[in-house]
Amino acid sequence: MSEQSVSNLPMVRFEHLGKTFYTKGRRVDALQDVNLEIKKGEIFGIIGFSGAGKSTLMRMVNALETPTEGKVLVDGVDVASLQGKDLRSLRKDIGMIFQQFNLLESKTVFDNVAIPLIINHEKPDFIKKRVNELLEFVGLSDRAEAYPAQLSGGQKQRVGIARALATAPKILLCDEATSALDPDTTDQILKLLKRVNSELHVTILFVTHMINVITKLCDTVAVMENGKVVEYGSVLDVFSSPSSDITKRFVSSVIPDKIPDSVIATLKQDKSPYKLIRFRLRAKSFSENMIWQIDTGFNIESNVMFASVTELSGVVLSVIILQIKGEAADIERVTQFLDSRKVKWEELKI
Repeated sequence: MSEQSVSNLPMVRFEHLGKTFYTKGRRVDALQDVNLEIKKGEIFGIIGFSGAGKSTLMRMVNALETPTEGKVLVDGVDVASLQGKDLRSLRKDIGMIFQQFNLLESKTVFDNVAIPLIINHEKPDFIKKRVNELLEFVGLSDRAEAYPAQLSGGQKQRVGIARALATAPKILLCDEATSALDPDTTDQILKLLKRVNSELHVTILFVTHMINVITKLCDTVAVMENGKVVEYGSVLDVFSSPSSDITKRFVSSVIPDKIPDSVIATLKQDKSPYKLIRFRLRAKSFSENMIWQIDTGFNIESNVMFASVTELSGVVLSVIILQIKGEAADIERVTQFLDSRKVKWEELKI
């Protein structure tokens, strides 16, 4: 295999992956025909409600779970083919951080971060240098001799991140890593993870049930339900135009797109002919003055019933619900105009 083809390999690839458990005689299909690629250097999010299979999928990467069927390839290597020294070498390249931090309460911050290096039989001088570098990176140099009980939740997670980075991994697995934190602390941890990705060139796989974490952190997202991937793509594409019901449920919690009930009550009293349409505009569309063109270019009357603006992956997304009054033929011309501008729209019924 050429150097070029090796460099183009995904960091992680799931091929027709399945996992079946048997609990008290009952079959549970935790994963069903999962096919995903995680590119080198990206931040990949997996979102789903409890029981969706997302944590099981993540644990396949470092062989904490083994597939019932299909393959897991890490940097082109089939994980199931590794044993002993080779498997330990793989796990050295994969760090992991947890929701509940998993720190040893009887050890100092310094000693907690040093644990992976001690297990790898590194020399004391190297351990001291490496741990101090990592504590500086995560902003805890002054807490090296503190114990976990003396730390805030955010500080504990920073220790967890430093420990996960101790062996200079290529991949960082994050299992609900911010679920136990308040919103401000979550934002700080997400900024730190972005630094890990950009400065240390670590590929990150982040599992969560919180869509706001995905929208702030990730490049790509897979939405899971009942062990299956129901949507997969860039955060912008998936969340700006959700197709599955579960994705729509997640998106509605951070991107409002419904008319308030009081406005609906007013609309129901309007007996004039009109159509309600909901459409989404990305930042580059704003320069086209879409609503102004509709108002001035067609023999109709428009009224904005609802609007919201959200940023996804650095792109501003606007959701607008527009009431268009006029003759049926004139309203049809408006929807044809939107089609010609490749604006995704849908008619709403109340």
